[in-house]
Formats: sequence, structure tokens, C-alpha cells
Amino acid sequence: MEHVLALDILVLMLGFVVGYLYYIKFRTAVGGVIATPFLVIYVVKEPAIILSTGLAISLAVVALEIVHDRYLIYGRRAFYVAAFISMIVFLSTYNWIGTQISTAFTSLIGGIIAYNMHKEIVSNGDYLKPVLVWMAEFLTVIIIALIIYILAGVIAI
Repeated sequence: MEHVLALDILVLMLGFVVGYLYYIKFRTAVGGVIATPFLVIYVVKEPAIILSTGLAISLAVVALEIVHDRYLIYGRRAFYVAAFISMIVFLSTYNWIGTQISTAFTSLIGGIIAYNMHKEIVSNGDYLKPVLVWMAEFLTVIIIALIIYILAGVIAI
């Protein structure tokens, strides 16, 4: 168990570095500091989680766009909207994806990413860049995580 925990922490640390490098290169902080590396750790262990999280991110970003335009909600209130929608989506798909991982924290990850993505969209007026940068960051971190877990023998090929 300690061995896997150490690997998870290594993935988190490398995920932070990757996120920072993507921020330096593209000047966009889409996933926040924690959300993308944590999502990668959960997706490696339960790949179906990406379905719920992807749906949660998409619906939360759309909801934030509507709420922001209509009611001028931003900041902490916008984060609460994104987190709430993410939890609802994750919990409604919990049985469908059949995950064994607790939804207490994992249900918030989509909201964190959606909130940060929405902030970038509002700041830059560009929808495509934040999505592409986050997808590239996520894929980079998941490839690194898979290499680490495979080399450590946690995941068999």
C-alpha cells in the first residue's frame, strides 16, 4: 500500500510540474494545480471515471456560461455552481459507470476543471484554446502516470 501511495504522490508531483510547464508555454491555467493530476490517478485506477468527469466538465462549463451571461455570477459563487453541477452529474452516473472509488472528492474534480476553464474562456474569449490545452495536459500526465505504474508493476500490460 505504501508503494502505491508513493507512486501516487510521484504522479501528483510530476502532474504539478507538467501543469506548470503548460501554463508557462500557453499562459492558460485550465485544470488548476490539483485537479488534473488527481483525475489522472483516479482514471488510471478506474478508467470509466473519465466518462462522468468529462460529462460533468462539459455541463458545468455550459451552465457557467449561461449563469455568467444571465446573472453575472463569477468568483466563488461561480465555483459553487460548477462544483454543485459536477457532483450532481457524477452522482447520477455513479451506478452507470460502476466505479469502486468514493465520489466524495472525485465528484468535485470536474467542477474544479470546469470553473478554471470558464475563467480562461471569460478572460480570453476563446473556447478552443482552454479545452485543447487541458486535453494535452491531461494526456501528458496520464502517459507519465501509466509509464510509472507499469514500470513499478502496479499495472500489468
